[in-house]
Amino acid sequence: MLEKLKDYKELIAIIVFFLGGFVWLQTQFPNKNDLKSELGAIRCQLNQYMKLTQLQILSQEQERQLLTLKGQLSSAKPEADDGSMLTISPAMKIEIDQLKLDYSAVRNELGRTTSEMAKIRDELARGVCGKVEL
Repeated sequence: MLEKLKDYKELIAIIVFFLGGFVWLQTQFPNKNDLKSELGAIRCQLNQYMKLTQLQILSQEQERQLLTLKGQLSSAKPEADDGSMLTISPAMKIEIDQLKLDYSAVRNELGRTTSEMAKIRDELARGVCGKVEL
Protein backbone atom coordinates (compact mmCIF):
# COMPACT_ATOMS: atom_id res chain seq x y z
CA MET A 1 0.00 0.00 0.00
CA LEU A 2 2.80 2.44 0.90
CA GLU A 3 4.56 1.60 -2.31
CA LYS A 4 1.55 2.68 -4.35
CA LEU A 5 1.28 5.93 -2.36
CA LYS A 6 4.96 6.70 -2.98
CA ASP A 7 4.24 6.62 -6.70
CA TYR A 8 1.58 9.32 -6.28
CA LYS A 9 3.30 11.50 -3.66
CA GLU A 10 3.56 14.54 -5.97
CA LEU A 11 -0.13 14.29 -6.85
CA ILE A 12 -1.06 13.91 -3.17
CA ALA A 13 1.14 16.91 -2.29
CA ILE A 14 -0.57 19.05 -4.95
CA ILE A 15 -4.04 17.98 -3.76
CA VAL A 16 -3.14 18.69 -0.10
CA PHE A 17 -1.64 22.05 -1.10
CA PHE A 18 -4.77 23.17 -2.94
CA LEU A 19 -7.13 21.83 -0.27
CA GLY A 20 -5.13 23.68 2.39
CA GLY A 21 -5.29 26.85 0.32
CA PHE A 22 -9.04 26.46 -0.10
CA VAL A 23 -9.54 25.99 3.65
CA TRP A 24 -7.29 28.97 4.34
CA LEU A 25 -9.31 31.15 1.93
CA GLN A 26 -12.55 30.12 3.63
CA THR A 27 -11.25 31.14 7.04
CA GLN A 28 -9.45 34.34 6.00
CA PHE A 29 -11.96 36.03 3.72
CA PRO A 30 -15.59 36.72 4.63
CA ASN A 31 -18.30 34.78 2.94
CA LYS A 32 -21.82 35.92 2.08
CA ASN A 33 -23.25 35.21 5.54
CA ASP A 34 -20.40 37.05 7.25
CA LEU A 35 -20.99 40.06 5.03
CA LYS A 36 -24.73 39.98 5.75
CA SER A 37 -24.18 39.95 9.50
CA GLU A 38 -21.60 42.74 9.25
CA LEU A 39 -23.97 44.77 7.09
CA GLY A 40 -26.71 44.26 9.68
CA ALA A 41 -24.40 45.53 12.42
CA ILE A 42 -23.46 48.56 10.33
CA ARG A 43 -27.13 49.33 9.65
CA CYS A 44 -27.93 49.06 13.35
CA GLN A 45 -25.08 51.42 14.25
CA LEU A 46 -26.12 53.84 11.53
CA ASN A 47 -29.70 53.89 12.83
CA GLN A 48 -28.48 54.47 16.38
CA TYR A 49 -26.22 57.33 15.30
CA MET A 50 -29.03 58.86 13.24
CA LYS A 51 -31.36 58.73 16.25
CA LEU A 52 -28.64 60.27 18.40
CA THR A 53 -28.06 63.08 15.90
CA GLN A 54 -31.79 63.80 15.64
CA LEU A 55 -32.10 63.87 19.41
CA GLN A 56 -29.13 66.24 19.68
CA ILE A 57 -30.77 68.61 17.20
CA LEU A 58 -34.05 68.35 19.12
CA SER A 59 -32.20 69.02 22.37
CA GLN A 60 -30.63 72.17 20.95
CA GLU A 61 -34.04 73.38 19.78
CA GLN A 62 -35.55 72.69 23.20
CA GLU A 63 -32.73 74.60 24.89
CA ARG A 64 -33.42 77.56 22.57
CA GLN A 65 -37.11 77.35 23.45
CA LEU A 66 -36.24 77.36 27.15
CA LEU A 67 -34.10 80.47 26.75
CA THR A 68 -36.87 82.20 24.80
CA LEU A 69 -39.50 81.29 27.38
CA LYS A 70 -37.22 82.38 30.20
CA GLY A 71 -36.73 85.75 28.50
CA GLN A 72 -40.48 86.10 27.97
CA LEU A 73 -41.12 85.24 31.62
CA SER A 74 -38.61 87.77 32.87
CA SER A 75 -40.01 90.49 30.61
CA ALA A 76 -43.63 89.64 31.50
CA LYS A 77 -43.15 90.22 35.23
CA PRO A 78 -43.40 93.97 35.77
CA GLU A 79 -41.15 95.43 38.44
CA ALA A 80 -41.06 98.90 39.88
CA ASP A 81 -37.90 100.99 39.93
CA ASP A 82 -37.22 100.04 43.53
CA GLY A 83 -37.35 96.29 42.73
CA SER A 84 -40.79 95.58 44.19
CA MET A 85 -43.39 93.75 42.13
CA LEU A 86 -46.20 95.78 40.59
CA THR A 87 -49.76 94.53 40.54
CA ILE A 88 -50.67 92.76 37.34
CA SER A 89 -53.95 92.31 35.53
CA PRO A 90 -55.74 88.94 35.46
CA ALA A 91 -54.98 88.59 31.74
CA MET A 92 -51.30 89.18 32.41
CA LYS A 93 -51.38 86.63 35.24
CA ILE A 94 -52.95 84.05 32.89
CA GLU A 95 -50.26 84.77 30.30
CA ILE A 96 -47.49 84.38 32.90
CA ASP A 97 -49.03 81.12 34.15
CA GLN A 98 -49.19 79.82 30.57
CA LEU A 99 -45.54 80.76 30.03
CA LYS A 100 -44.62 78.90 33.23
CA LEU A 101 -46.55 75.83 32.05
CA ASP A 102 -44.85 75.98 28.66
CA TYR A 103 -41.46 76.37 30.34
CA SER A 104 -41.97 73.35 32.58
CA ALA A 105 -43.29 71.26 29.66
CA VAL A 106 -40.28 72.08 27.49
CA ARG A 107 -37.95 71.43 30.45
CA ASN A 108 -39.55 67.99 30.95
CA GLU A 109 -39.23 67.23 27.22
CA LEU A 110 -35.58 68.24 27.37
CA GLY A 111 -35.06 65.86 30.29
CA ARG A 112 -36.63 62.99 28.35
CA THR A 113 -34.55 63.84 25.28
CA THR A 114 -31.37 63.93 27.35
CA SER A 115 -32.13 60.58 28.98
CA GLU A 116 -32.88 59.03 25.57
CA MET A 117 -29.56 60.35 24.24
CA ALA A 118 -27.74 58.86 27.25
CA LYS A 119 -29.48 55.52 26.66
CA ILE A 120 -28.39 55.44 23.00
CA ARG A 121 -24.82 56.41 23.93
CA ASP A 122 -24.72 53.59 26.49
CA GLU A 123 -26.04 51.09 23.93
CA LEU A 124 -23.41 52.16 21.42
CA ALA A 125 -20.67 51.95 24.05
CA ARG A 126 -21.80 48.45 25.08
CA GLY A 127 -21.85 47.32 21.46
CA VAL A 128 -25.51 46.30 21.33
CA CYS A 129 -25.36 46.31 17.54
CA GLY A 130 -22.27 44.11 17.48
CA LYS A 131 -18.75 44.84 16.38
CA VAL A 132 -17.92 45.42 12.75
CA GLU A 133 -14.78 43.50 11.80
CA LEU A 134 -14.45 43.79 8.05
